[in-house]
Amino acid sequence: MIPSLVKNKAVSRQYHTWFDWQANNANAFFNMFGEDFRSHMIEIIKLDQNMAKSISAFLEIGRERNRLVHQDYGSFFLEKSAEEIFGLYVSAMVFVDFVPKALRDFSAKLQAMSAA
Repeated sequence: MIPSLVKNKAVSRQYHTWFDWQANNANAFFNMFGEDFRSHMIEIIKLDQNMAKSISAFLEIGRERNRLVHQDYGSFFLEKSAEEIFGLYVSAMVFVDFVPKALRDFSAKLQAMSAA
């Protein structure tokens, strides 16, 4: 039941609010999980330039999607080639794949701290 609740109330028609699409970071998204998680992720990203590039690619794809949807998509001109878009996708997947692990790891860290 919980996954249905999350899908229907937190994800459906709300995803666009999770990110500041004009920013070149995912801090707004990270902050949804609390200031401590946001700070934790900022430190991780400072040490991992590949993750920073992945987040940038993810946000660029989102910006392009928003432009396509909110402008006249019948006459929309995409400046990037299919190969460039695919490259952004491949890069962005590093971030997408990392988020669940980061949440699990941070949660385990908090549990360990509270048990100590």
